[in-house]
Amino acid sequence: MHRTNRHRDGRSLLRVTSFLLLLTALLAGIGIAVAGPLISGFIKHHFPAHASSIVGVYLTGMGIGASISSAFAIPIERAAHGSWSTALGIWSIFAVIGILAWWPIIRKHASTDHHDASSRKQSSKLPWNNKQAWLFLIIFGLQSGIYYTAATWLAPRAQEIGMDAATAGTLVTVYSIMQMIAGLVTPLMLNRTTSRKSWLLAFSICSLAGCSALSYFPAEVNPFLSAAVMGIGAGGLFSIALILPLDVTSTSRDASLWTAMIQFGGYLIGGLLPLVSGVFYDIGGSYQASFLTLIFTSLILIAVSVFYRGKRYTHYSQQ
Repeated sequence: MHRTNRHRDGRSLLRVTSFLLLLTALLAGIGIAVAGPLISGFIKHHFPAHASSIVGVYLTGMGIGASISSAFAIPIERAAHGSWSTALGIWSIFAVIGILAWWPIIRKHASTDHHDASSRKQSSKLPWNNKQAWLFLIIFGLQSGIYYTAATWLAPRAQEIGMDAATAGTLVTVYSIMQMIAGLVTPLMLNRTTSRKSWLLAFSICSLAGCSALSYFPAEVNPFLSAAVMGIGAGGLFSIALILPLDVTSTSRDASLWTAMIQFGGYLIGGLLPLVSGVFYDIGGSYQASFLTLIFTSLILIAVSVFYRGKRYTHYSQQ
């Protein structure tokens, strides 16, 4: 009887813990979804002529944060005597720091935003009827799908071709580092030109080359080189996807609205592609088959790059 009660208590605790994990993940996702468009609008408002460079700083911060959390998650879990809740929850400290950093800025601009609210009311609509906004949404969704799929299946694919778990982890680290470097360097290069087409095409080809080599030529091409090329492609594509809505909008409010629509639909697409990749794995029985999703997605991005005609907007309004 006592054992039965303990078993029931354990299952109840598991259900509560799982629910809280999903709930906190949902809240974190909502925070990320809200922050993305707002930061794009902030960049457009305060740095309209240097938006690409500031996006690079923003992406570098994201990359450093992701790298730190990945590097210290397991050591913290071990130091906390196996407590994953501590290893996950400790990073909320950075959210508190973010609130403290943003609060003076919010208070400073609150009166100005209230004064201008009536003049902006008419333009507070997402650009659902704009074809270019839909094109950017597709680009953002496809590049997100490449990143999430690679993050999901890169280590399993590495182990499938003979690497041990530690080496596979190193391979993923190489991918992440190259992505972070590309995320920093790409905006600086984009700031020197009004054309995005050639860069979009180049990074799409990098993604295709790295994925194809790791999928079909792991013996002929060093997997670490393949992962590095994949990381360059993913980092460059993400940078461009963030910069595109800033290029074609003239006000910070429009930049936020465009970014909100693009990231809303884009992340939905990006989240589905790893699932599609999993279906390919179930059908083919290997992670080589799952990498077909990455190859097809890269090919679609190349096609989009060929037909893309957009250019950088050069007139700005401080609204």
